[in-house]
Amino acid sequence: RRVMAISLHGEDTEELFPICLEIIKNIYPDKKEDYVLNIDDNVILLIKEFSDGSEDEANECARQIVSTINTELMTGAKVTYGCLVTELKDLSESYKQASMAMEVVKIFYDDRDIASYTSLGIGRLIHQLPRQLCEMFLKEVFGENDKDLLTNEQVNIIEKFFDNNLNVSETARSLDIKRTTLIYKIEKINEILKLDINKFEDAMTLKIAMMVAKYTSYIYKNN
Repeated sequence: RRVMAISLHGEDTEELFPICLEIIKNIYPDKKEDYVLNIDDNVILLIKEFSDGSEDEANECARQIVSTINTELMTGAKVTYGCLVTELKDLSESYKQASMAMEVVKIFYDDRDIASYTSLGIGRLIHQLPRQLCEMFLKEVFGENDKDLLTNEQVNIIEKFFDNNLNVSETARSLDIKRTTLIYKIEKINEILKLDINKFEDAMTLKIAMMVAKYTSYIYKNN
């Protein structure tokens, strides 16, 4: 079995949550094989039995849940899941993984509707770092005034640049600006950050720093 976490995102999630819970219970009514639990007003847990235990099988199950919620409730849903376990005593570990995956997805990968604990890569790593270490790293990369360094436009350019694998031509096309204009804007960003994001090492440093900044903002907001 795996533990799968299901949450709604969009408008009126509080009103739709009880209906969503009933939908999931109707999909999985057999309490001998699958169990649907409501632990709070934000997340539904599904303890699901799988025949072969593959990631493909789990992904297909998650896709069906997301599709059903989209169709029935006309709202978005996210499904995350932990590792496969064969012993009842290990279900708690799968639950922890599914819950952590849900939080990591909301912080770093909000465009994803489905994610497994093992697919979260660097986001999962950052999520486990202590806050003091994160703040120290941000000061090393950005200095003391990290929040005021870049404009929203510059952050958008950086994100598009990363999305296009540091390809200037593709990034310029996606931003609908001239290639020469983008090169000039990237040079200005490099001057501000004292990095060269055209180079993989500096780009990776900035990518991690931006993710760490998201994580620290999430911590402050929720504390």
